[in-house]
Amino acid sequence: MIKHTDSSVILGHDDGFWTAEHHSESGAGPVSISLGDDTLVKDCGFHIDDLTPDCAVLEKFRAYHRGGAAVVEAKGVFPFGNEIRFSHVCRYAANHARFTFDFNWPKNTDVKRHLGLGDIFLPGEWRRLLILPPAPPLGGAPKPVWREIPPAASKNLMLGHWHSPPLAVVFERPDGTRLEVGTGSDIWRWQNSFGAGPENGSYKIILEADGIRFTREPLMCCAPFTPPPRQARFTWYMAWHGKQMPAWKSQRVDTPLSLDRSKKLSLPETMEDGQAFSIDLAALVVPAAMRKSLSAADFIRGKTSGTACWESNAANKMVRAFIRQLAAKYDGGELRLKGLLPQVCFVPGHVDRKAENGIVHWDMGAILDLTTWARRTLGDTWALRLENRLVDTLPSLRGIELANGFDPDEVIEADDVWESES
Repeated sequence: MIKHTDSSVILGHDDGFWTAEHHSESGAGPVSISLGDDTLVKDCGFHIDDLTPDCAVLEKFRAYHRGGAAVVEAKGVFPFGNEIRFSHVCRYAANHARFTFDFNWPKNTDVKRHLGLGDIFLPGEWRRLLILPPAPPLGGAPKPVWREIPPAASKNLMLGHWHSPPLAVVFERPDGTRLEVGTGSDIWRWQNSFGAGPENGSYKIILEADGIRFTREPLMCCAPFTPPPRQARFTWYMAWHGKQMPAWKSQRVDTPLSLDRSKKLSLPETMEDGQAFSIDLAALVVPAAMRKSLSAADFIRGKTSGTACWESNAANKMVRAFIRQLAAKYDGGELRLKGLLPQVCFVPGHVDRKAENGIVHWDMGAILDLTTWARRTLGDTWALRLENRLVDTLPSLRGIELANGFDPDEVIEADDVWESES
């Protein structure tokens, strides 16, 4: 569902699980994300020193359906001095939103102290938070840690502060509702801080009297810094899960699928109604070019793990071929994808880069893209489920069992889409 008022666009999952609101005269957003009457997120924005979205001139705003997802696009400019142009694209499906933010950074333009993206406020009471720590520059696998959140007091309290972006943070309410905020695949961009180098960012979680403020600044400098003139892109995401969303209920024993000599799934000629299949992607023997290098040292030495990085185009195409094969042969059933686990990788070719010492990224964004596509390709007669050690912890992975939520066959009439261009 996409509808507009005089000043806003409201998006809602077709099953009524959640709504998101964007102001149609702002390049920021969303203004809010709510599960029923419970507002999880407010005032998602960005800033360049004292410039906020309210200071910009919006040149274009669109909201539309694409492939079973909802998309909100905004383009604008800060019309002062060397004009800074930006583009902000939000893609909603199932229980998550993915954000792509582009700056067209002009020559000889300074950041005096702060440049922030994806600042959010979480109103109300939160019980605890889970931190997936920043990716170590040289590699490694830090373990996520739950932390209790104390009651709010009259003075603000710092709950966390990093100079590199955490991979993800999960906030949990007393009733079990969770909100996940994570960095996109482009960890190296966030860590490089517009060319200022590592450790020049600031990521703060602050407990205030009426909620939690999460400030995310890929550039925080002690003296004015002049980024090189270029197009700069940053990606990140949010995901959520509440008690009103259905839980996985299947008790069927799945049939593991393997590959035949032609590297296709070996499928039975017929299947029982609602039969469950599973594919263990971690057990597949994949070419070295698809595999993860879990540290910079591993990449330099040519050492890889046994599992694929899902940012690899070849690995992504392999899984999509499996999905197409199932959708073409059977009318419905259950599919359980095992071993589809987001991890950090340093192979630059997976993100179309070259670097002698590797480039740090992770494949959460690729997994969300892949599974959104898979739900659309399989259709409503199939159930899709991930099985890995994080699936019941991270809303982003748990939500893969939900429908995308925006009918791919629905035709949006002119009255249902608000669009303006200057």
